[in-house]
Amino acid sequence: LLRILEDLPVEGGRMVCENRGTGIATMLRVMRDVGLPPPLFEDRVTTFLVVARNVTLVDPETGKWLNRIAQHTPLTEAQRLGLAYLRQTERLTNADFRRLSPRLELHRATQELAGLVRKGLLESHRARRWTFYTLTDRALAFAVEPARRRGDRREAIVNLLLERGALSAKEIARALGLELPAVRRWLRILRDEGRVVPTTARVRSRYVRYRTSEQQA
Repeated sequence: LLRILEDLPVEGGRMVCENRGTGIATMLRVMRDVGLPPPLFEDRVTTFLVVARNVTLVDPETGKWLNRIAQHTPLTEAQRLGLAYLRQTERLTNADFRRLSPRLELHRATQELAGLVRKGLLESHRARRWTFYTLTDRALAFAVEPARRRGDRREAIVNLLLERGALSAKEIARALGLELPAVRRWLRILRDEGRVVPTTARVRSRYVRYRTSEQQA
């Protein structure tokens, strides 16, 4: 039946059923062409969910951030897209990276990601049988223009948490007038020092908040 529908034309010169296997590639290409992140696909056995996010992948602030990085180390177009994606999602897999650049083959994608690790911009993590990548402190440090960078913000963050209780990274950034990537960087340092703790087991959960170690005790 599918083969018959593929050859059955309708008004406008299109077919009743699109050629199988071309729809996903078309979605990836179109969303990339308009500067949007790739859609998320979820196979639910009996249904198939596609989520298209209306968020510009490289917004003006992200573009400035990428340009500041490129002043210190050259980036390929695929690497720029991967870094931009990570700035929004905080986690990137090889499959995610290839969805951003559909023409990129597996071995080339692996080389591009390894290059970002060597440049000190990504950190690789093993999770069972697969690897994912996160931004390093060095990459996050480029988020704020040099002229606007402030000094150590650890005490300001700790004092804010003591005053208001558990807060998310976005709430801290808004309260202190800081860039979100910079806040995440300081929170990572404070976690390593044992001064703040996340409220959930998964630090990279979108619902995570932070409180001081004193408040936890």
